[in-house]
Amino acid sequence: MKTFPRMNHEDGINTLCRMTSQLEYDDIPKEVLELAKELILDTIGCMIGGHGQHPLPEIARHIQEKGGKGEAYIMFHGGEKVPAEEAAMAMGPMPRALDWAAIHPEAMHSVEHTLPPMLCTLGYLDTVEGRRVTGKEFLAAFVAAQETLIRIGIGYRGNIGVQRGRSNGHYIFGSVAGVGKLMGLNPAQLENAEGIGRNMTQPHDMATYHPITHMVKVHQGFIAQDAIQDCKFAKLGVTGPRDNVICGPMGYFGMANWETNEDILFEGLGETWEQLGIEMKAYAGCKCLHCAVGAVESIAKAHGLTPNDIAHIHVEDSTLNINVSGGTMEEKLNPKDIFQRQFSIPYMVATVLYDGELIPQSFFDEPASRIEIKNFMKKVDIVENPALKPWNSKVTLTTADGTVYEKEMDPIELKGSVEHRYTREELIHKFKTLAKMSITKFPEGTLDTLIERILHLEDSQDVLEDVVFALTPNRI
Repeated sequence: MKTFPRMNHEDGINTLCRMTSQLEYDDIPKEVLELAKELILDTIGCMIGGHGQHPLPEIARHIQEKGGKGEAYIMFHGGEKVPAEEAAMAMGPMPRALDWAAIHPEAMHSVEHTLPPMLCTLGYLDTVEGRRVTGKEFLAAFVAAQETLIRIGIGYRGNIGVQRGRSNGHYIFGSVAGVGKLMGLNPAQLENAEGIGRNMTQPHDMATYHPITHMVKVHQGFIAQDAIQDCKFAKLGVTGPRDNVICGPMGYFGMANWETNEDILFEGLGETWEQLGIEMKAYAGCKCLHCAVGAVESIAKAHGLTPNDIAHIHVEDSTLNINVSGGTMEEKLNPKDIFQRQFSIPYMVATVLYDGELIPQSFFDEPASRIEIKNFMKKVDIVENPALKPWNSKVTLTTADGTVYEKEMDPIELKGSVEHRYTREELIHKFKTLAKMSITKFPEGTLDTLIERILHLEDSQDVLEDVVFALTPNRI
């Protein structure tokens, strides 16, 4: 087992770059590798389902029309190759388009930010260097990327940042780690790439969520684009800051006006795997709504309640949930599109009660136009309760006969949490549910074969051929 202790009071990014550069497949425990494959499968499923959602096809066409040096395909859209960083701009938002991808409760959207630019890097390596990547190599890079992003995210205390009106800029560090390892950057080059990334990408604030706009999801494309650009620059010899990148008053943590945790960057690195805390979502839609939805669903199932039995639902929500869900109560009661519906507690509660599930198809025009859902939404009100833990919600449900039920929901109780992980069968079912939403038609058997390839990715001798090309049928 390799370990990566802090040396000579180095900045956290130095230690993490050393880990990224030196980590090999055989250094990674089986449970971490198995979760990694499941996360890759889950995220690619979200990309398959999400790539056709507006404005992603429009962005892809714009990039293809703009052209440039052909290095990588935009998966699903086919056509001609484009610069790898441009392909990453188009693919970066895909996992978030339907808001059903995995999330870490402290570091937030880890896999979504790392996988798309890594997939684009495979095309770059093939076209520019004539090199293909094995499954074991890809998994080692993916695991290094997750550990980098999540440790920095935990140290920064990203969920506290959100409560303070700041979103997170630490995503770039994980994205650069994954891309840089695939490109074969040495530790010094990785440090330069991370330093460049620190300068290129700053945290966006929570104005992104007030009101909900496309930027909630499209911003991931900019991070994916920057990650590849940063690594290309580092290979050219461009230098970036290599000290005070994360730690110290001028580092990323120094930007926070709350207590951060520098020690998490170093403790047990190579022995303790923080990425094992990644959770898969119980429902499509923003995770900040899940505990409210889960509490209502739990009460209804426990007591055999139908929507007609319910007179009123009062939701007390944590500060984090309130800040992320954004918008006014008027907007929550009248969401205009899929983006706003995925951030509306009244809509999600009404839909899960009437339909028994919240999947991506729940947010499109047909369910949204149903009069019974619109009318039920008026029974829901929401207030902030700062005493609740970051992701928690407390629900008070009153029935038509005056009976009152209360439940505070913690995310550990939800499906997909560390305590209640998806089974392989459930994960495959979710993948196939997402695949039904693809606007790209694949040859018969492609997706079943893909599932097997990803779940046995360590056996792949060519991830570009087995995964990327399989999902890009109209290549020119």
